[in-house]
Amino acid sequence: KPDFIQALCKLLETVGKKMEAKQLASLNNIFETLKKLTQDPALDFRHRFMIQDTIDLRKNKWIPRFKEEKAMTKKEFKQKEAREEQEARNRAMHGNSGRSKYGRQPRNHHQSGGRDHRGSSSRNKNNMREDNEWSTAGGSGARMRRGTSDIRLKDKGSRRKLMPTRSGMSRQRLELASSNKYSSLLQTTKNKDSPTTTTTTKTTTTTTTTTTKVTTSAAKNLSPEQAEKKIDAFLVEYFAARDKGEVIQCISELGEPLKFGGKIVEKMLMNAVEKKGGKDVMGGLLKYIVSKKVIAKGDLETGYTEVLKNAIDFSCDNPNLYYIIGDFFGQFVCDGSVDISYITVEAMEKYDLLNYGDAGKFVLSVLKSIRTEKGEEAFIEWYKKSGMKVASFMRPKRRSTSDILAEFQKRSEWEVLMCLEPLL
Repeated sequence: KPDFIQALCKLLETVGKKMEAKQLASLNNIFETLKKLTQDPALDFRHRFMIQDTIDLRKNKWIPRFKEEKAMTKKEFKQKEAREEQEARNRAMHGNSGRSKYGRQPRNHHQSGGRDHRGSSSRNKNNMREDNEWSTAGGSGARMRRGTSDIRLKDKGSRRKLMPTRSGMSRQRLELASSNKYSSLLQTTKNKDSPTTTTTTKTTTTTTTTTTKVTTSAAKNLSPEQAEKKIDAFLVEYFAARDKGEVIQCISELGEPLKFGGKIVEKMLMNAVEKKGGKDVMGGLLKYIVSKKVIAKGDLETGYTEVLKNAIDFSCDNPNLYYIIGDFFGQFVCDGSVDISYITVEAMEKYDLLNYGDAGKFVLSVLKSIRTEKGEEAFIEWYKKSGMKVASFMRPKRRSTSDILAEFQKRSEWEVLMCLEPLL
């Protein structure tokens, strides 16, 4: 009976390991019968192979040859996602690219002078270029003679310090390594002749100034699309490395005066809303660059305007959008980076945020943030002077005092606004 055979095989896959530990004699009798069935011509090939797979499973100590994909619970899926994010963050932090599994830099054409470990030529001598199109030492038209003046060959142990690889190094570390190379060269020159040192210093300074001018000129010619790509790139890098100084430097490379400050604010706000853990990461970064005066008041308002314009669409996928950006805005109001007069009923109507209560969510989140920062008494005084009327931002049919108080009670964090009841 093939159906019984199939059921028996599935049962043995499940309980066979336990039976082997507790009922070995019975299990041996079952498998003796199964072995005979594999030779029975009356049984179809499908069920014979099924029996053989069960026999092989027992020989392999009940470990299946192929691991079956099983459905994961939400908790298991979140744990797996968190592990993958942590692994990606660790790779970005430690710079695994360009390293072998033993933690050493692999020998490449640049470090081995154009030859591999067997001494054979690793590339065509007439066309030596790396994959990134940079000419290397020993390349066409750029072969360096190995004389006593080649500083890299005087101390082979220091070669790695003088020729750092790009991967896995932050901008500051790369610049430090470059400065060490120059310092070594300068020290060697100084020992020979002091006047030559002065000449070298002047030349280097001139070159640096020229490079800065070229970089500034290139930044001025950036298109909005190019700037957006650069902004996305350094925000991704910040999520991995959390280097605020690197972000400041990347922003400075976008040109002065800064033309894309509003786009930077917009991208940071959306990253705070969309990415896991983005509120703390992007919120801290945004407050930092505002405190450093990298982002101006006008840039903040422009960034918020762009987000609020499309807030209805964004909030469909990100229900917490108004609560997060409102919390940030309240903090900026408290430190004077932006003025509360930016929030107007006319603007909310223009962005169609009044009819469905979206404007109310944003405004209440702003007020909650200010109340948390200032304390109850200072907040009440501030509210009186601000001239704001909460009712104006609620949906048209829910502007009575009782409706507004009910809104305060919808979210536990808004209950701190109950102190406004006498002013409503």
